Amino acid sequence: GISPVLALRLSFSSMITYDSGNIFKVIFAWKGSVIPRIAWHLIASLVLGFLVAVLWYFDLYGRKDATGQYICPRACEVFNMTTMLWDDSQCTPADTVLYGCGTPVDKQVYTLIGVAISFLLVFRSNLSYGRYWEGRGHLGAVMKATRDLARHCSFFIDGAEEEVVYLRKDMLRLIQLYFHVLRLHLRKETSPAALENDEAVRELATDEEINDLKERKRLPLVIVGYLSRRLSWLLHNTKVNELTYQSMDDCISELIGGFNGVDKVASTPLPFPYAQMLFIFLMLYCYSAPFMLVPFYHWGTPFVCMIISFAFFGINAIGLEIEDPFGTDANDLPIDNMGKALGGDCEMYLDLSAPRGDVKAALGNMAAAGAIARMEKIWESQHGPKHRDVRSEEGIELEVRA
Repeated sequence: GISPVLALRLSFSSMITYDSGNIFKVIFAWKGSVIPRIAWHLIASLVLGFLVAVLWYFDLYGRKDATGQYICPRACEVFNMTTMLWDDSQCTPADTVLYGCGTPVDKQVYTLIGVAISFLLVFRSNLSYGRYWEGRGHLGAVMKATRDLARHCSFFIDGAEEEVVYLRKDMLRLIQLYFHVLRLHLRKETSPAALENDEAVRELATDEEINDLKERKRLPLVIVGYLSRRLSWLLHNTKVNELTYQSMDDCISELIGGFNGVDKVASTPLPFPYAQMLFIFLMLYCYSAPFMLVPFYHWGTPFVCMIISFAFFGINAIGLEIEDPFGTDANDLPIDNMGKALGGDCEMYLDLSAPRGDVKAALGNMAAAGAIARMEKIWESQHGPKHRDVRSEEGIELEVRA
């Protein structure tokens, strides 16, 4: 057996928070940075830039004209290992026209391609950012519905019979189970092994429920079915009135709506052709940069190329990380902690719903009476005296403003 209601005490990683005013701490923070994701691109750009700089230094990459300007070699030229220069003695006038040598490389085209890639990256980042906040909005709606349903279960189910008390706690257990099963669904961890290995599911679900979940799909909706069956029993056995039933059923409907919302974000990736073309142009642009920049930066080419790769691949890595906000990356939404908070809220509601004396005893509390008297004085000081309707109920005077 398991505890009917359980506030899980699990250790989950928190979403990264930071002080935006502390510039140096933000710049040099490692946790949550995209640098580890793009480190191999940075190293490759640095190495390639160095190799191209070496070729340029030994005049192996191309040749220079009489003024020392860098120009492209013709295919007819042969590198002379003795003189360490390009030998064009075998070239004919037709070769010059055919291969277009002696003309400077058109850098404007390269610059325009860079601008186009920049717009594509910004567009992709905006799409990912929109998906991130859409997912957070749907999760917020799920949290609202679960907390509201937990409140209804704790306070508005009538009856002190043992089965009713147990059912109240059992519904709170299922509310928590819904959220943790939703977490597994969003992370595509719904295999039988994943269900058995998840600590939260093992603590909250019975063996029968786990076996049932193993055979079904869209597991959050299965938990919704469990809740609906219990709510139907409460209505048919007059443990909730029609108004309470309708309100609780609306909460369950919101759980379905929240599931549809987060499932849409999790199961609809960025269109493949867009992602493919962006990756191709990124690779071509960043890894061809050394050949375009070496005439201008010489030995500084490796570092300039690394900065270019850091900017382009870094922005793309940000989009990749936040386009699926339900994973386990450092910058993903803190779904685990939200589930833990929901467990604490269920426990709090259950504790507050326990009998603590009748209302009349609460009204007779001296601290409450003193607070009411202070409110009366503030009212009179601001609005003047009002008509008082003084009633007596079993020795307790209640003063009500007209």
